[in-house]
Amino acid sequence: MSTSQTDASSEASSDAPSDILNFKMSSHQEQTHSGLLVWYMRGRSVILSVMAILGLVSMILFIISGIFGVKVMVVKSESMEPTIGVGSVVVSLPTEASRLKVVDVITVTYGQTKRQVTHRIVQNEGCEQGLCAFVLKGDANIAKDPHSVEIGAAPKFWFTIPTVGWAVLWMKTWTGLVAVAVTLLTTLIITFIVPKQTNNLRDTSQ
Repeated sequence: MSTSQTDASSEASSDAPSDILNFKMSSHQEQTHSGLLVWYMRGRSVILSVMAILGLVSMILFIISGIFGVKVMVVKSESMEPTIGVGSVVVSLPTEASRLKVVDVITVTYGQTKRQVTHRIVQNEGCEQGLCAFVLKGDANIAKDPHSVEIGAAPKFWFTIPTVGWAVLWMKTWTGLVAVAVTLLTTLIITFIVPKQTNNLRDTSQ
């Protein structure tokens, strides 16, 4: 009689460590799931916020460009430093030549090469029949531009966004295009696919 009681008590004591171990493992899994959920939610929030800001800026520039004819360009040379640095995005407004004056910064196209230059007006040679002749010069250049330009209108410098132009130029390369595609794909996955897995983690933790 005493022997059977001893066997029962030994079985109960041997099961206890196993139950404690299972409880600890379950608790550890819940903590892991909770930690992953927190990091996922934070990362998702950051990525979606960045995408929303970029989308908003792009939409605003598109609307402004459509309504007011705003011209957006990327500066690739140092000729206008320090006013406009290399890699900056320049936003300009179309302006009639008769309204332009010395010290204004405008963008013009030189010669048959169609090379666009953003320089400052340093001399007005006069206007005739809606066309004005200007001599331009880059702020960082010692000499004036070798040829004057005769224009009826030109984009006049409005404001600049430093450094952003490097990203614009980079996105035009194959590497940039692939990176943008991967980013968009990742955003779609985080927005529509991963939330289902997140719900499963929540159900499991409960």
